[in-house]
Amino acid sequence: MLQVPSMQAVFEWRSLQEKKLADRVQYIHDQQQSTDHLRIMNEQQIVRFIQHYERLTRAMLQQMPAEADLVLKLNQNHKIEQIVINRQS
Repeated sequence: MLQVPSMQAVFEWRSLQEKKLADRVQYIHDQQQSTDHLRIMNEQQIVRFIQHYERLTRAMLQQMPAEADLVLKLNQNHKIEQIVINRQS
């Protein structure tokens, strides 16, 4: 299991993905290529998108660390800060 540090981190990471996509769209647009198929979410749209998965994600963050054979705890920078082995296969 990849364990995120918080739901706030999920929002921040998704926002970063959208910013990178926006930069890519601008680059492609500057190259005079079509960007009509690429859509960028604003902050409100990101919040709504994350809400679709939030209840399930919160439940998994609460229950799965005890159930998973291996838990990789991520820090705010997407780096593994701790590895927890619950049982041997």
